[in-house]
Amino acid sequence: IDGTFDQTVITEKIIKSLYFGRPFLVNGGPYVLETLRELGFKTCDWLFDESYDKMENVLDRQEAIISNIKRYSGQTDKIMEIVKQNRDVLEYNHNHLVNFNFEDYFVNMLKSL
Repeated sequence: IDGTFDQTVITEKIIKSLYFGRPFLVNGGPYVLETLRELGFKTCDWLFDESYDKMENVLDRQEAIISNIKRYSGQTDKIMEIVKQNRDVLEYNHNHLVNFNFEDYFVNMLKSL
């Protein structure tokens, strides 16, 4: 979970989840998940309702994230089974991150400013 509420920012918290193969929710600005998909990563739509990513109102977005968390409250076994079934997605994200060309990404980002 990340905490920048008005910007599309990919932080170290997201990078750590991608690297260590963990599912994640982004408690941050809108369109972070969309940006990750544009960069070639796969998000956790198989576990979470990711409609919150397009919500521009921070309170609506946070309420939707909380709803995702509550949906699995006390269901550790169910979460672990779903994660196990989607291990290939988490491994893909790890490999994509390790091979991601950050230099090109940041050069292109700076050019767009």
